[in-house]
Formats: sequence, C-alpha cells, structure tokens
Amino acid sequence: MEGKMFQLIKQKENLHMAISLLDEGKTHQALDVINNHIKEVSETTKPNVENALRVLNEYLDKLKESAALLEDSAKSSIEAGKKQIEEAQQNIRSASEKLGAIEECCKIMMRSEEKLE
Repeated sequence: MEGKMFQLIKQKENLHMAISLLDEGKTHQALDVINNHIKEVSETTKPNVENALRVLNEYLDKLKESAALLEDSAKSSIEAGKKQIEEAQQNIRSASEKLGAIEECCKIMMRSEEKLE
C-alpha cells in the first residue's frame, strides 16, 4: 500500500512540475514530463487491468458452465415430469378400464340375482 501511495504522490508532483513548466513557457519540457507520467501510469495500471480481465474471463467461463448445467438440469426435470405425467395417464386409463370391468361384473351379478329371485 505504501508503494502505491508513493507512486500517487510522485505522479501528483510530476503533474505539478508539468504545470509549472507550462507556466514558465517550457512547453517541450512539460510535454516530456507528461509523457513520462503517462508511461508510468500505463505501466502501473496495466497489470491491474490484465488481472481484472483475467478474473472477469474466469467468471464468465464459470457463468457459462453454470448456465449449461442449469439447462441440462431443466431438460432432465422436464423429461422426468413428462414421464411421470405419461405414467399417471396410463394409470388413469388402467384404473378406468378396471372400473369399467367391475361395473360390468356388478351389472351381471345384479341380473343374476334378479333371475335367482
């Protein structure tokens, strides 16, 4: 942290020096100071920017992986739900057929009972 603070103080001093040189009419010297300042700022910020870009790219990759996993999970859930619905429909059809058969048996039993009386 102290290194960064020193850099900031140095950069501030360089800018003040450039302003003083401009005030004195020493434009070329002021431009040299400003160019050096820009180079220093570029050199000190480039690693931070590159690191931030790397971290953001890693985060993006993880988001893409998560999205793919979520999509696969959703598809699996939908397929499982479809299978459950199909099974339930088949069970309902089967139960309906059994009820129809039971109803027919009851009718036959009632007719048989009537004939016996």
